[in-house]
Amino acid sequence: GNMVEFAEDTSTPSGSVALYAKTAGDGDNQHLVLYAPTASFTGDVHVTGTLHVEGTINSTNRNETNLIIEDKTIQVASGSNAANTDGAGINFGGTNDGTPPATILYDHGNTALDLNVGGSTCASVSSAGVTTSGRVIVDDTTEATTTTDGSLQTDGGLSVAQSAVIGHDLDLLSNGAIFKVGSDQPFTMTHANSSNTLTVTSGHKLAF
Repeated sequence: GNMVEFAEDTSTPSGSVALYAKTAGDGDNQHLVLYAPTASFTGDVHVTGTLHVEGTINSTNRNETNLIIEDKTIQVASGSNAANTDGAGINFGGTNDGTPPATILYDHGNTALDLNVGGSTCASVSSAGVTTSGRVIVDDTTEATTTTDGSLQTDGGLSVAQSAVIGHDLDLLSNGAIFKVGSDQPFTMTHANSSNTLTVTSGHKLAF
């Protein structure tokens, strides 16, 4: 069977399994190292200190449903500079023709976090905002009665490049609100709060 031995860290330990003292660079601190090119454990392995792994961790038997970690953060690409963190993240599931079904990856060039599904980036999050290549659907049905209580709210303006279809009322809540149609010679109707009227642009008229 495999041999277990204690040895000073002066060369590669002999035997298939070795437990030896490794001296730090200052020559004062030592810690035990398990040298095991091939080792199997049928029971639980408890490590009360820090576990350092310099090789690859591979899991071939996935018997557990959940991975439970008490630490609050998981650090990816530790020790890398900003450029080398490009592409770091999480892959979900296996691969479909070499592409994972879904990933969350860091895009260094755009300083963004990308959500990819089926090989395509469907959403990108950066300090500039959130960009999505698909539709944004809000299923909440809360009615809007002010500028802050509807199911979809924005603190700024709303820019729409295509048609806007509104299924119910359109409320312009500010005094002096303007309703504008056209670009080169726009037709406008402006609310006059003092007389509670709508003023039409000079030289323009409503035709019926």
